[in-house]
Amino acid sequence: MKLKKKGFTIIELVIVIAVIGVLTAILIPTFMGITDKAHQAENETFVRNINTQLAINEASGDKNRTMHEAVKDAQSMGFHVDQITPYNGNDIIWDSVHDRFAIVKSNFATAENKAASVVYADGSFDPNTKPYKLWKMYDVIPTTQLYSIYAKTKENWASNSVDLSVGFDVGENTNFTSINYVHNAAQENAQEVAIRTNSANTELTVNGLYDTVKHYDSVGKVHVIAVDKIHCYEENGKAAFTQVDSGKYKTVSKSDVELLFVSDSSNVNLEIAPGTVDHAHAISEAAANAINETNPGITFDYDGNSDQAALDVYLHVAAEDQIGLTVDYSENKTKDAVQVAVNEALENSVFKGVAVSKAGQETQLITIEAFRDSVNSGNTYAGYTVKLLDTIDLTGVEWTPLKLFAGTFDGNNKTLSGLKVSATTDISSGSVDIGFFEKTENATIKNLTISGFEIY
Repeated sequence: MKLKKKGFTIIELVIVIAVIGVLTAILIPTFMGITDKAHQAENETFVRNINTQLAINEASGDKNRTMHEAVKDAQSMGFHVDQITPYNGNDIIWDSVHDRFAIVKSNFATAENKAASVVYADGSFDPNTKPYKLWKMYDVIPTTQLYSIYAKTKENWASNSVDLSVGFDVGENTNFTSINYVHNAAQENAQEVAIRTNSANTELTVNGLYDTVKHYDSVGKVHVIAVDKIHCYEENGKAAFTQVDSGKYKTVSKSDVELLFVSDSSNVNLEIAPGTVDHAHAISEAAANAINETNPGITFDYDGNSDQAALDVYLHVAAEDQIGLTVDYSENKTKDAVQVAVNEALENSVFKGVAVSKAGQETQLITIEAFRDSVNSGNTYAGYTVKLLDTIDLTGVEWTPLKLFAGTFDGNNKTLSGLKVSATTDISSGSVDIGFFEKTENATIKNLTISGFEIY
């Protein structure tokens, strides 16, 4: 006799499903609670251990100035801040005032009772610290900027240009080209923020009328439109070029500034640490004199020639002046970020310079007008090579040709355009370079193009 297999009845299936549902309702929260507690323990262990190390460092006088330094401290202990996932949507933040990490609820910055929104922190953390003094890692610029921003990973950043009203740290990223800090708030809402960059390809603009902005590490161009006159823009790193329009500009002993340009001395206060600025220029002779009277630690120049500032930067960069900026300064400065910055700041779109070299001698950089005047004063440059550094437009300039040139002139595949000479000038010995030279003798002229030549 065959036995018939008996399946579950509908009632039995319903009972089984109900039992499973009850068990799930009991077990899932339990497991979630265990998971949350594990995440909480992991986060709290991180905060506790790294803060212990930060306290030890602080006791020895080594307090971190930027979040990047604090992150590096954490990494030295085996804790990677960018890999920590806060539980329940909480945030891990760095307190720049006390140099401590903390775990806070996601609404901490806007909470009325901030103390109640602190999940875990040691005794050094002050919940009433201004939100912009607290730093948080981001993958993109947040829509609402409350905390200062640490760029987490370069792969996730959609733009190399950022607009800010809080502090900013590029982290390990070297691809930021433009950082604009703008904070037009009333004086009672003034901020003291930190901005850290790490590339000479970066241009930093600062516009905070009552703010104090401290910059760290390396930057190419800095344009200080406005900062507070009592406090300041403070350079704590390396800058190739800085233009200051208004407010106080300060350097410290570790600063390294290639060229400082003051565009309006009447609205600028300066506090320059000795030896921190290689070259300084003012917009006028009167401005240079006025600055020099009140700043004995540095000499501001005014050469009557806006190209001089550009030449200074070119000379130091070309000589590899140990500025340590992460950019390839090529011999052709046309596309160089620093050269472009200098040109913009001095409203000078043309680098009118030549490099004069001879075996065994240091290369000299002078303006093309100065080179011409030197030749016409009797220097034939026999045995020298003179290289044109950039394309030059001489439109509007009455050019006096070089009377007698006997060296090698390398046009460097550049063009001299808009050349205009008097009809009384003897230029019969010229060829394609007619008008630039009046006479050559045993000279070599190569790689030079003359365009737009005019005799008047």
